[in-house]
Amino acid sequence: MALETYDAVLDWWACLDDETKDEEVDDFAMEFAYHSARIEGADLTYEEAREVYEEDAVTAYTGDVRSLVSLIDQRAAFGWMLGVIKERRPLTEDLLLTLHRTLTYLTYSKKLLADDERPGKYKLSDYIVRGTYEVGAAPDQCPRLTRDLLAEVDAELPELTPLRALTVAAYLHNNLVSIHPFAEGTGRTARDLMNLVLMEGGHPPIIIFDDDADRYYAALEEFDRTGDLAPFKRFLMRETVRTWEDRVR
Repeated sequence: MALETYDAVLDWWACLDDETKDEEVDDFAMEFAYHSARIEGADLTYEEAREVYEEDAVTAYTGDVRSLVSLIDQRAAFGWMLGVIKERRPLTEDLLLTLHRTLTYLTYSKKLLADDERPGKYKLSDYIVRGTYEVGAAPDQCPRLTRDLLAEVDAELPELTPLRALTVAAYLHNNLVSIHPFAEGTGRTARDLMNLVLMEGGHPPIIIFDDDADRYYAALEEFDRTGDLAPFKRFLMRETVRTWEDRVR
C-alpha cells in the first residue's frame, strides 16, 4: 500500500460535506456488518447478508440462524452508534455495555446462558480470545480495566485529528480485545468502537475484511506480545485504502 493512496483517501473524506458523508456511511454499514460477521465465523454469502440487512428476510437459507440475527443486531448497533457520534456523547461504561448488548442480542449460546452469561454484562468466567491462546483479564478485573481504558480514550476525543484518531482507535481496539471483558462479542464491540473513534476524529470508518482475518489476528497478537501498535496501525491503513479507494478514484 502506498502512503500516498492512504493520504488521498483522508483528503477525499475531509472534502465531503456532512450529507455526502452520511450517504457514504449508509453504503458502508452493510458491508462492514457482513465482514464483521464473517470474521466471527458466520457462514453466509454477501447476497444473503444484503437481503437480511436491507429486507429483514432471506430466501433458501440453510445456515445458522444466529448468523442472520448477528447481522440484524449489527445494523441496530451501528445505527445507534451513529446517533452517539452526532450527539457527541462521552465514551462511558454504560455506552459500552449498551453497544455490546445491542450487538449480541439473541446470539448468546444456550451454554453461555446456562452459565449466567448475558449480553451487556461483563464475563463471569475465562474464554479463549479468538485467534489466540489468551483468555484476557480475570473476570473480577474486567470492570475496572475497561472503565480505565474508556476514560483514557474519552479524554482524547475532543482533540482528535484523523491521524491521531487512527492511533487512538487502534489503541482502544487492541486493549479492549486484550482485556476481553465479555463472554462473546468482544471483537464485534471493539470493531464498532474503533469506527466510533475514527469518525469522531474525522477519519473514514474502516472495514476489516474477512479474507484479511489472518493479518488482523497476527497484528493483534503482535500487540499482545510486544505492546507495539505499529503493525496494527499499518494494517488499518491498508484496510482504509481497501475500503474506500474505489470511491476516491
